[in-house]
Amino acid sequence: MNHLQMAHLLMEITVQPGDHVVDMTLGNGHDMKKLLSLCTDQGRFTGFDIAEEAIRRCSEIARLYPDYSIDLRHESHVHCDDLAPFRFAVYNLGYLPGSDKTVTTKADSTIESLTKLRAKIQSDGRISLTAYRTHDKEEEANALARWFSSQSLYRVYSWQRVPDDGHAPIVYMLTPEERK
Repeated sequence: MNHLQMAHLLMEITVQPGDHVVDMTLGNGHDMKKLLSLCTDQGRFTGFDIAEEAIRRCSEIARLYPDYSIDLRHESHVHCDDLAPFRFAVYNLGYLPGSDKTVTTKADSTIESLTKLRAKIQSDGRISLTAYRTHDKEEEANALARWFSSQSLYRVYSWQRVPDDGHAPIVYMLTPEERK
């Protein structure tokens, strides 16, 4: 099972028809299509991306789902303050494959958005985050790993290939810590 299959498995065991789901990094729309198939036209979909090409591609996908509630936002995932409560969110970090590699996610904005999402995630919700280690010499992945080990907002689980070749992505699953 590769990292994308693992992220999709997490979607499948979490998302139900009627759920609000969020794609924090739309990219080519593969996660969007999977989430739409799971939440159905009874649910809501919100997606973010800073790459204009990603918004264009996902707008084309949205046209295939005319009866769905789809909100695509051409902005950083850090601007998630007004999100309604959601059951599942997905991050697929890095840059849009085949596009400008300078338009990429950054650890500080990802961590800020994860902090903001804590107030929005349902108690039985999950966040899937795939961190790639090769696009920026592991800077983002290392910063996230440090933050995951020091924060108390989420329980964090990871999945990666063993033996580790140093290049394979890491999939993290976050569940909300109980509020005290």
